[in-house]
Amino acid sequence: MKQTKMISTRSSFLIRLALVLLLALSVFALVSCQKNKRHENEGQSGAVEAPADHEHIYGEWVTTKEPSCRMAGLKERVCTVEGCGKKESEGLPVLDHDLVHHNAQAVSCTDIGWDAYDTCSRCPYTTYQEKAALGHNIVHHEAQAVSCTKVGWDAYDTCSRCNYTTYQEIAALGHNIVHHEAQAVSCTKVGWNAYDACSRCDYTTYREIAALGHEYEDHYCVRCSQIDPTYYTDGLVFSSLGDTYSVTGYNGTAANVIIPAIYQNKAVTEIKDGAFKDSGITSIIIPESVTRIGSHVFEDCDSLTSITVAENNPQYHSAGNCVIKTIYKTLIAGCNNSVIPDDGSVTEIGSCAFKNCGGLTSIIIPGSVTKIDYEAFKGCSGLTSVSIPGSVTKIDHEAFMGCGLTSVSIPGSVITIGLSAFSDCDNLNSISISEGVTTINTGAFSGCNNLTSIVIPKSVAKIELSAFNESHRLSHVYYCGNASEWDGISIDSTNEELTGATRYYYSATQPVWMDDRWHFVEDVPTVWQSYYTEGLHFSLFGNTYSVTGYDGSATEVIIPTMYQNKTVTMIEDSAFKNSSVTLIVIPKSVITISFRAFDGCSGLTNIYYGGNASDWGGISIGESNEKLIGATRYYYSETAPTASGNWWHFVNGVPTVWPAQ
Repeated sequence: MKQTKMISTRSSFLIRLALVLLLALSVFALVSCQKNKRHENEGQSGAVEAPADHEHIYGEWVTTKEPSCRMAGLKERVCTVEGCGKKESEGLPVLDHDLVHHNAQAVSCTDIGWDAYDTCSRCPYTTYQEKAALGHNIVHHEAQAVSCTKVGWDAYDTCSRCNYTTYQEIAALGHNIVHHEAQAVSCTKVGWNAYDACSRCDYTTYREIAALGHEYEDHYCVRCSQIDPTYYTDGLVFSSLGDTYSVTGYNGTAANVIIPAIYQNKAVTEIKDGAFKDSGITSIIIPESVTRIGSHVFEDCDSLTSITVAENNPQYHSAGNCVIKTIYKTLIAGCNNSVIPDDGSVTEIGSCAFKNCGGLTSIIIPGSVTKIDYEAFKGCSGLTSVSIPGSVTKIDHEAFMGCGLTSVSIPGSVITIGLSAFSDCDNLNSISISEGVTTINTGAFSGCNNLTSIVIPKSVAKIELSAFNESHRLSHVYYCGNASEWDGISIDSTNEELTGATRYYYSATQPVWMDDRWHFVEDVPTVWQSYYTEGLHFSLFGNTYSVTGYDGSATEVIIPTMYQNKTVTMIEDSAFKNSSVTLIVIPKSVITISFRAFDGCSGLTNIYYGGNASDWGGISIGESNEKLIGATRYYYSETAPTASGNWWHFVNGVPTVWPAQ
């Protein structure tokens, strides 16, 4: 801008100089012209000439060129003497600027400015100097979170010089009201009226109502019935532990026992091992001050039906008439009316928890329990039913010894059945062990005098010393594998009761001609009835069945070994007389074929017998059975025979001849 101003001043000076020179040349040319004209006039005939040497008399000056701020002007006057006409010129001086003053304009962030300056009203002259806009001087501001009662904003910028801003206000959210119902005040707990609170902030209309405190009358609070902490049942025996007291026994006569929280101005903190053993108490209340309960505390308390632990006890709580060590989730003591809670608060049934609890008749162990400790239910002679869930992984030694159980199902989650776990359960009739159990430990089911059947899974690999000792009535063993797999089990030789029982092997489908297969019918192990050809008729004779006739259409007939769980031993008179039978399968169990049983069976050519030649020779065959005797006879062999002769076996239920050797 400064350079522009200098150029403008220099240009103005040159223009003025040029105007002065031009004016001088114009005057010179005018004078010359007037002289020439005069001479011309003088030469013209008849022209009026001014007197010689006359005095010029000029008229008024006439401006012929107005002066300006940059150029001089010109004025002329003419001699008024007749015939003269002389002109006289004078330059008019360059004018001074006609200045107009302009006030200063302050520069801003977005607008240009200038200092005070002058301009000329006649020409472009100016002292104006422009000042550039400053631009914003940015100040950054952090975001402010919106709240229920206060506006917020995102991060924004402002200018320290002007009111420029990117600020955008976010409206306050307002409270998100959650209504809360009133809580009645009690002796020990504060209460409140119904109130509202905001889920986003600490707004609340909550007003606490102070706890009322206890008011005792005859040892009980008149409002909440809580026992006076200093009151206790006569007959309790206390022992000093220094700063606290322990309950070590009870020799009173009252059936309902209350243990005090305070005895002789000191807290009662312990119930010693066996403190109430063999007592006749029916109910007991344990205060919040007790922080240790020993073992066998309620052993042989046959009349105990109610156990209560004060609500604020830091170590124990009661539920379902059970005492539970809260932090360890261990049920440490129960009684006749106990119901184990299924809320997940119990994962272990502690040792001796229900020992000798004769009045307990049934118990459901919830799915949260993983361990049943030693002697947990020992001696519960009245316990006839127990439900053990698949969550249990350990049944410890003597856990159910001497119980009154009639049946028991052991889940596969129990890898090892503990030593003598179910021994001396005199009423135990049946046992079902699920797949997953690998070991039946020493004495596990010894002395179970009425045990008649057991289901043993394929997973069992070891049956220890005397596991079934003195279980004399064990008659049916239902094994979930086959004979070869059974032979692979390590069975101690002291288990004669088990190995001497009739053994059945599992088959999901009905076998064709085997009487040692079983399956489940509504969870009950059931021996399969041997397959037999439709049309056969049977008759019960004593404790066995006989075949009395056949009216079927099949020409190949299979007689079963068993019918309705009883052995088939006889084919009666004329049973197949004049039938169209061509092939018949006769089991080894048949010992009598009566008179004319196969008389008139002209098509009978093949007999498949379930025994060998010697066994066949032992059958009593009546007269008029020539077609039977004359037919080709094959003897049964489960595996490929090594001896010569006619042999057969079943292939997918079809009697099939072994290839000749």
